[in-house]
Amino acid sequence: MNRIKITVVSGNGLNTPKNAHVSDPFIQLKLNTQKFTSTAKRGINRMQIIIILHELLLNALILHSAVWNESFIFNLGSYQPLLEIKVRNQDRVKLNSSTDIGECSVDLTEYLPLIPYTFDVNTSWGSLNLKIDDPDAQGNIGNTQYTTSQSLKRSVGPVPNLIQIPSITQLPSLQKFESLASFTPVSSMAALDPLAPKKIIITGAPASGKGTQCERIIDNYGVEYCCVFHISTGDLLRAAVKAGTPLGKKAHEFMTAGRLVPDELVISLVKEKLSEPECKRRGWLLDGFPRTSEQARAMKIAGIEPTHVILLDVPDSELMDRALGRRLDPVTGKIYHIKTNPPPSGEIANRVIQRDDDKEEKVKNRLVQYHDNLVALCEAYKDKLQSVNGNDHPDTVFEDVDAVITGDLENLRKLREYRKKFQTKKIIITGAPASGKGTQCEKIVEKYGVFHISTGDLLRAAVKAGTPLGKKAHEFMTAGRLVPDELVISLVKEKLSEPECIKKGWLLDGFPRTSEQARAMKIAGIEPTHVILLDVPDSELMDRALGRRLDPVTGKIYHIKTNPPPSGEIANRVIQRDDDKEEKVKNRLEQYHANLRPLCEAYKSKLVSVNGNDNPNNVFSKVNAVLSG
Repeated sequence: MNRIKITVVSGNGLNTPKNAHVSDPFIQLKLNTQKFTSTAKRGINRMQIIIILHELLLNALILHSAVWNESFIFNLGSYQPLLEIKVRNQDRVKLNSSTDIGECSVDLTEYLPLIPYTFDVNTSWGSLNLKIDDPDAQGNIGNTQYTTSQSLKRSVGPVPNLIQIPSITQLPSLQKFESLASFTPVSSMAALDPLAPKKIIITGAPASGKGTQCERIIDNYGVEYCCVFHISTGDLLRAAVKAGTPLGKKAHEFMTAGRLVPDELVISLVKEKLSEPECKRRGWLLDGFPRTSEQARAMKIAGIEPTHVILLDVPDSELMDRALGRRLDPVTGKIYHIKTNPPPSGEIANRVIQRDDDKEEKVKNRLVQYHDNLVALCEAYKDKLQSVNGNDHPDTVFEDVDAVITGDLENLRKLREYRKKFQTKKIIITGAPASGKGTQCEKIVEKYGVFHISTGDLLRAAVKAGTPLGKKAHEFMTAGRLVPDELVISLVKEKLSEPECIKKGWLLDGFPRTSEQARAMKIAGIEPTHVILLDVPDSELMDRALGRRLDPVTGKIYHIKTNPPPSGEIANRVIQRDDDKEEKVKNRLEQYHANLRPLCEAYKSKLVSVNGNDNPNNVFSKVNAVLSG
């Protein structure tokens, strides 16, 4: 199952939000980076509550019953299906303003095998009734988030009935209800409006992912923020020149003379754009500008002040790899990458080109210029700048970007702590040949019940089963060629999407081995929760490998020093595998060390090194501490 349909059926709210005249709740659902918002339902007025209560001289329990029956379709990836739910209150006077009045998180892992399934969740606002289905099984195909016409209607009804009236001895004091004079006026609430137009600068080195994150910002805030206006200074210059505006004509003179357009001219163009009513209403997103402290200072003088400045931080080695591998299709303008997103073979592959700006010497020069300006630029925006780790899967990067924009950094930290503590384990264990990965995998599976995945076993099983991917792999294997990374990763992704892996979690044994494989896995949406490196000295690795012996009958591994085979028949039939002979072990260790540093860099935020040169039980104690911490 690749998709899930979540229906917000109804809700029973017990709390009217503080400092609000009325509870008009709507629901926000977020699964990973996908977010949908329901319509608002008209609720009971707080003034009516107070009048009713004073008339009855008792404190009754007021229930706001709302019916939505609105459905939303989410894509399921290899991530844990953690559904984040917010109940928000729509301000009836200022319709583009809203506040949070309840929230909770639900791990859907245990519910997926039970589909279709209906359940209740509790928030501080009250309870919500949700239903989950397989949209494809029911034929609900389409991109629209709503699947019932009723979901588009606004619910306006009479004051709900008073229910659950407690006895006099149970009644709390009426003083818990504030007087009408204590309500905060809408005008003063506007200053705290979380949906005020955002004015965002996103900056970072060339190839740091600014374009991708700009797309995510535009997509994600399209409904709630009326979509911030994306501004690229390059696009502004080209548009102004094409339109023949006064500023465009001036810019054209510099461009035709092969000179840089002066900062003051670019900033005048930006200011002109930001003064447009659409930008004032929607907010704006400046992509990669300013690049220098002088440009930042000139923007401040011009009165251009951002609400957020986001820096995407990516190591230079990764930036070089991203930039040098980029290829442009001159016909469509689409960008490919020769390793992680190659162009389709045939006509497109033959026509893609490497832009001058993506050639090694120019990339190095741009990085030098970037670093020369970085410290001063950060100083110029030090009160608003937030650095985000850009060397991660785009979904994870956007989680951080989103948290910066919404001010939910603390909530994101708590959410990640929750995920770390309660989510299913998704483990990569890596290390040199003979570092003890197999032994530790057995112990991890026994302790945590995760699904053990060996890429070698996956390939053999797919070939034996004659699956489409297995048939492709068989062609390479019979020709004596290595199976391409993208084919292996497709097999891994296919396996990880199975319900058993989603429910139990998984353990990838010795894969990925290179930074290219790690990057391809990230692009495929395969993100581990833990990466464990077993660190063993080469001298010990050589001794372990050269002493290994295989029983070809049982497949059991012995060691001539530490775990010798029983004397007699077994001792006579054990063999030394070709991979365990000295020359091959040395070659494999050289390859391992060549790939180790970039692989560690790829997973630096999740990788923990464990001393593997110890008794296996002692090693597992350390591994267990990492997984349970």
